[in-house]
Amino acid sequence: MLRKTFFNIQSVTVKIAAIEHRTQLVYNTDSGEYIGLEPTADIKTNLKLDDYLLFDNDPKRSVEFFEEFLFKHVVGVCREKGWSEPKSPKELVRLGFSQKNAFEEFVKSTEGVPRDAINIASNSAQKAFGKSIDIPTIRTTAHRFFQEDKSSQVEENPLLRKLLEFIIDDAIRSKKTNSFLLKVNKPDKNVDMLFDRRLVHIRSRNVSSRDNPGERYFHYKLDYGCYIDLITTKQMPHEFNFLPNEANIEAIVSETVVPEDNDGRSYRRSILDLEKFYQKYSDL
Repeated sequence: MLRKTFFNIQSVTVKIAAIEHRTQLVYNTDSGEYIGLEPTADIKTNLKLDDYLLFDNDPKRSVEFFEEFLFKHVVGVCREKGWSEPKSPKELVRLGFSQKNAFEEFVKSTEGVPRDAINIASNSAQKAFGKSIDIPTIRTTAHRFFQEDKSSQVEENPLLRKLLEFIIDDAIRSKKTNSFLLKVNKPDKNVDMLFDRRLVHIRSRNVSSRDNPGERYFHYKLDYGCYIDLITTKQMPHEFNFLPNEANIEAIVSETVVPEDNDGRSYRRSILDLEKFYQKYSDL
């Protein structure tokens, strides 16, 4: 009905927002005809928000977006309360953060998700308690947010929890990267559930592997909170623990570099072996 009624009206633009891998826009009938909207024929993809907002894909654009995003929210609150307001996004960053790198670290911690940005910014401001927000504050706050809001979502699902631990162990610990690859033609519902819960993020939808150049892969990256979680536990002598105490976090987040892999040397060999995972946890 959308295609028949609105698509032919030149003065009308139809925009559809959807989660790509969870959306079926077209259905082929037994007669060979189709119902719905056929990608590339009826509609085209103009913007992928993950590609647009993720810091790793375009740092400059991502920083500019979140500067403007926070500025609009702060100005709205200031006008409501009758407080003096910052004159520009740049001034807000200068007043609120200890240095430019601290704001960039904040943008990294959001993983391109505006609602996560609001939570991390709010909690960081509370923790800074009137001082400028610095990198250790952001990392500590992002870790707590990961524990309370994201990691808790898989607590009641043993298979998802084990899958997240398996990915963290395989990617960050073994291959020293924050990313992993998954074959384009082999989607997995449990990886999709981790994506829906913002525990993993899609960085690119069409990359090649160093070991299998003919295959095409989704390039996923682990959530920022996973790095901090690993940083705060890697010196512990026992098994990986999702709930380290805050004293441990405070002691080392300012001294540790969050793993990055911008040149692709590590993630291009980090192919997620789901068959190995499901064989190991076949009883769950």
